[in-house]
Amino acid sequence: MWSEFALEIESGELQDALRLSRDELKTSNGRRFYRSHKYIDILDSTSGHNLTHVLDEVTSLGGYVVIGPDEDEHTIDPSFKIVIGANDFVIPMCHEGMNRSQVLSLVLETLKTFYFVKSKFDANPHGAESGFDPYKAHKDLTPDNWFGYIHGKILPRGSKGEWMHDCFYEAFGAEKSQRIGEEVAGSTMLNPSEDDLDGSLGATAIARTAQRLAMDDLLYDADNLRAQTGPTGKVIVICFCRAGGIFMERLLEVNKARGKSLDNIYVVCLPWADTISRAGGKSEIEKYGELTGKLVSREFINVKKHIEVFNAYASLLVPAPATMTPVE
Repeated sequence: MWSEFALEIESGELQDALRLSRDELKTSNGRRFYRSHKYIDILDSTSGHNLTHVLDEVTSLGGYVVIGPDEDEHTIDPSFKIVIGANDFVIPMCHEGMNRSQVLSLVLETLKTFYFVKSKFDANPHGAESGFDPYKAHKDLTPDNWFGYIHGKILPRGSKGEWMHDCFYEAFGAEKSQRIGEEVAGSTMLNPSEDDLDGSLGATAIARTAQRLAMDDLLYDADNLRAQTGPTGKVIVICFCRAGGIFMERLLEVNKARGKSLDNIYVVCLPWADTISRAGGKSEIEKYGELTGKLVSREFINVKKHIEVFNAYASLLVPAPATMTPVE
């Protein structure tokens, strides 16, 4: 799946880290990044923050920000690639950690199986907005503000309303991966009680604040991130849509306070929407029926979408030839 792309890799400092598309590389404070104004606008509209300023701050601290083409652009011109090495530490990230980053995590694990069998390469997904990091609404909670952060739970397959988890399993024969922060959280109550909202807000604030502090160390501390790489490895955080803005703001918050650089940390922002959660609607079922003459279910359509998304993400990734250890 990846071998034909590996032959195209060029040498050079930045090319060894991330193979960028044909578009112009901008420079900010000596650090280079690929800037798509279209995507910056998307980030601004979803997060409400000035992402141009955030990009400049990340690069000024030594980090790299790479903003890729949207999915339609990549379909037309698939030259944008993300080069992954055996010693890299890679984090796939979407807003909830349930669909896009789960599929990308599986793609990365598949790449490891075929090329990096001797590495400690790992790629657990993270939900930037409703995973295990209370990035906002973590203190002074009231009935009017607690929902600024809502923790999204991944319930077991077969649970009521979790039919897409079943589709993931049918598509890949695997369960979804544990998200970053889940082990630290344990049974902590990150959402208030539905039965006693007012009475549980104090305990929720305490739990969220403690979890947020734990995530500062686990996910955002630059030294801790770099410690997860092997020799000459990079930290590569692949973010979908608004996850990029949330992650970079938390990364800056933690490391500016601790006086740490962002050297060797690459944030790759992809404006690729969650097509999995939308797959299986009435119009898609009808369209498929018209094309094939078959009556299918929403689950059938959703399984096909999972596989389609897997292949699309796989087309983005390239194993660095110098670090490959193919399965014999």
